[in-house]
Formats: sequence, C-alpha cells, structure tokens
Amino acid sequence: MLKTQLSEFLALIESFDEEKSGETLLFQNPPLGSKDERFSVYAEGYGIRTKKGMEEIFQLLPRVLGEEVWNALGLSYVRETKSLNWNLNLIGASLPEYMKKNSWNEPWVELARFELELYRCFHAENKELEFSAGEFADINDESVFLFQAGTRLFQTRWKLYELWKISRENSLKPGDEFILIYQDAEGQATARLLPEGEYKVLSGLLIGQTLGEAIADIELTAEDLQCWLASWIEEVLFYKMK
Repeated sequence: MLKTQLSEFLALIESFDEEKSGETLLFQNPPLGSKDERFSVYAEGYGIRTKKGMEEIFQLLPRVLGEEVWNALGLSYVRETKSLNWNLNLIGASLPEYMKKNSWNEPWVELARFELELYRCFHAENKELEFSAGEFADINDESVFLFQAGTRLFQTRWKLYELWKISRENSLKPGDEFILIYQDAEGQATARLLPEGEYKVLSGLLIGQTLGEAIADIELTAEDLQCWLASWIEEVLFYKMK
C-alpha cells in the first residue's frame, strides 16, 4: 500500500513538464491544480502516512476499537504527543502510555502494550548463534544464557493471546496470561503461552541469573526443565551460554 502511494506521488511530480512550467515547477496553476491543491499533497500525505505508521504497530487494536474510535484516538494522540522521531513508523511508540494516562480501559491499554512488544520483537536484530550442539550437555546450575534481542516476556490479566492468536471477536476476557514473544525461524514475531513456572524461570534468566538461581524457588521436575530447555533451544531464544 505505501509503495503504491509513493509511486503515485512520484509519478505526479514527474508528470510536470519543466520546459513548460518554468521555475515554480510544483506550484503552477491549472490544468494540474492550484498551488494550494498541490501543496495539500504534502499535508494530506503526512496525515495518511502517520496513520499508516501507527497501524504498522497496532494491527489488532483498530479492529477491536472500531474505525471511528480508533481514528479519534489517533487524532488526539498525534495532536497531544510531540514525537521527534524521524521514523513515522515509530510515532505510535508512546500510545500505550498515552492511553493509560488518559484513563482508557485496562484491556485496551494492555492490547496496545502487547502489540508494541510484538512490533519491537519483529524489528529486533538477533545475533548469530555462538554455541554448538555439544555444549547442551554441559548445561548446569551455573549456566548463564545470553538472550536474543527479540526475546521478551509479557504478563497480563487479560486473554490477549486468545484474542491475538485464536479469536475473531472484538472483546477481551479477563484471565491471567504469561506470554513468551520471540522471532521464529523466518524472522517473524510470534508468541506462545507459558505456564507460570516457566515464565518465572525465564524472567530470572533474562536478568542474568544462573540457571540454579532462576529455578531455586520453582517446583518442577527434571523432565519439566529438560522440556523447557529443549523448547528454548528450538525457538533460539538465546544465542550464547556461559
């Protein structure tokens, strides 16, 4: 969509004949439009691009809020939030905080936070693996894991995963969820639900705890831990062990 709009805009500019229109190329009068009409291409284009940029991050939120509410939210957010970021795709990065500050219902604030985390995961620069298969057998209580930039955790009191992954409904149900967000083999942001114990262990490992420290207060079997480790390795959640 954006490439098409850009191509059309460039085609419009290139359609002007420099030999006929003189020095004020973009501001000639009809038949190609008045200078005000031509300048509006920039003003209207900025608004469209801003909206598209926000919807690069928030893809589910506009659907569940409805077009009218989403447009009103976006307009008030852009008017009241002064973004200095040159990248319009990041103009919506403060939307969850804005919604919380303006007393939006918690489920929608949480959904905005979740979609922002997915977006950041997708654009994270993951590293090449720095360990071999032989090192897996050496994992012990002193092992420390260095995680990929795209690996992140999300805890919520609402059924976000169900809405994002499964449901076509436009409402959120209450219920605790512990979610792992990571890049899949194709570099796409994806997520899966975690049991609370696995979430707590990963939370500890992500802040630099050893494996022994992370599992110290968790009730789990050796089989559980082996299953978790196998999943983390398959999902490439970390790039190095030490």
